[in-house]
Amino acid sequence: MTLVRFLGVPVTTFIELQSELDALQREVHLSTLGEGAGPMADDVVRGIVIQREAMVDVRTTLHEQTLAACAAGLAVADIEADYPDGARARVMAVMDASRRANDAATAGQLLTPPLRPALRHFQDWMYRQVERQLEGGPPSPYVPPS
Repeated sequence: MTLVRFLGVPVTTFIELQSELDALQREVHLSTLGEGAGPMADDVVRGIVIQREAMVDVRTTLHEQTLAACAAGLAVADIEADYPDGARARVMAVMDASRRANDAATAGQLLTPPLRPALRHFQDWMYRQVERQLEGGPPSPYVPPS
């Protein structure tokens, strides 16, 4: 296990991002049901449905911390979670799949709208933090886009 810390997380942005990614995951998953192939490639489906679901314990831990911060009236909080050994490959698969699914949403191939640029910026920061810290690097605080 590796502890990954996210410093200076804007609480409502984190909650919004998770909600948007949950919607994207549901739509990608639904696209695999029924007759005919959906608009998503198999590796995108695996990444955003299977690999993201495999990280549900980490997502739940982070989500609970942001909900507690929100309930305490905090706009910004430091949150952390233990990532299991071998999580880097899963996280990178989810990152790639979520970007490609978001690109499909931008192109109008999905009903779910694409992420707002500020959410995309925040998501990219989170992925970079996970990647850096799983490789032994230090955390760095979130800096909103200007």
